[in-house]
Amino acid sequence: MVCFDTDFMVALLKGQSEAIKKAEEIESRGERKTTTPIGAFELFLGANLSKHRLKNIELVNDFLRNLEVLIFDLAAAERAGKIEAELRISGKPIGIRDSMVAGIALRHEQKIITKNVKHFSQISGLSYESW
Repeated sequence: MVCFDTDFMVALLKGQSEAIKKAEEIESRGERKTTTPIGAFELFLGANLSKHRLKNIELVNDFLRNLEVLIFDLAAAERAGKIEAELRISGKPIGIRDSMVAGIALRHEQKIITKNVKHFSQISGLSYESW
């Protein structure tokens, strides 16, 4: 089970060959493909800020129909809050959105597909795979 981070989804939507190759690899492994509500939010934010707003909103909707969007429940919120607090205390905050993504991924036992290794590598027990 893999959870697509926003950077990976944006690269796929832009047709970047490196991301497409990774997506094909994931598909060949038969892994369940997911994302988070935070990733969906970030895609819709970008679409709404873009020059071709309506077209891009439609593209995002079509793309997200092929992924399971994981739930941000109380267990995920508790994990995310703990992650954000621990990293702030240690002086290495990663930002609330990434803490939420990590909390959701941990809650649902997902590996995050991301290039944001700098942030996600700081979180104990979190699985991630760079593309």
